Amino acid sequence: MILIKAADVKINKAPPVSGPAIDKQFNINKYVNDKSSSEFNQSTSYGNVQIIADGTAASKQSLWFNNKVNLKYKFSNDFYIYIDSDSPTVGDGLTFTMQNDSFSAIGVNGESLGSYGTFRESNYSKYIKRAVSLEFDNYINSDYSDAQLGISSIKGSHIAIVYPNEFLKNNDYKSSLPRESRNHFYIPHYDAIPFSVNRGNWVPVSIQWTPKFKDNNPNYLTGGDFKAIYNGESVGSGKYIPIGQFTGKNSDSNNGTVKDVDVYWGFTGATGEQTMIAAIAYGKLPQVPYITLQYRKK
Repeated sequence: MILIKAADVKINKAPPVSGPAIDKQFNINKYVNDKSSSEFNQSTSYGNVQIIADGTAASKQSLWFNNKVNLKYKFSNDFYIYIDSDSPTVGDGLTFTMQNDSFSAIGVNGESLGSYGTFRESNYSKYIKRAVSLEFDNYINSDYSDAQLGISSIKGSHIAIVYPNEFLKNNDYKSSLPRESRNHFYIPHYDAIPFSVNRGNWVPVSIQWTPKFKDNNPNYLTGGDFKAIYNGESVGSGKYIPIGQFTGKNSDSNNGTVKDVDVYWGFTGATGEQTMIAAIAYGKLPQVPYITLQYRKK
């Protein structure tokens, strides 16, 4: 999809780092009211800023970096996120996602954050396949998608690690749910921590992937530790992700795979009735080579 920059998205605060222009480094998929949209509003003020949500209601968007990453090697990704809104409530949220689905992969808007599926229908579908997401969820939907957290100590916005394909029936929480949401779906959240939306400010995030091998044999990749740090706070201590989550083959989780597993990485964002402007900023893009020039005096 070729998207047109229709207007400048207002970012109220300059990013804390300067860096390369990144607007052509991502493949962008945008939908409004579930219809593909050719208009994409980007920040023209800062070249190293990429918009994830541009303030449009009932929208979803995914951004996938042009180059895949090979999970047999360590991978780190350091960036800043920005979230703001003109309304009192900010919705709905965004994710950093690694996926082996496609260059056009996208989930559902609203509470599904552009990565997950249809929580409020009779069948769970339309999610990003073979993926893992780190979600920055601005609003807790304790009746459906966030039912697990609704009865925990986390009763508001949160960060968590999520498998988009992993869904469970809400009848596990029948006693605490409205009648209309019973027998529909929620999604398990791992290593969840409270998330204080720092509106109108840039906040640092660090992602690290460390591969794991069977019997330390580099030819047999079994998975990897996925670690995230938000504003200096760890999201868990590093969750182990079996390689079968990206290949779709359960046997890979036990025996490892000799094949290279290359995945897309990027971001998703979504709004419903409530809207937001969400963006990322990079000082240096991972996987992009840089040349350092050294000058010598004559």
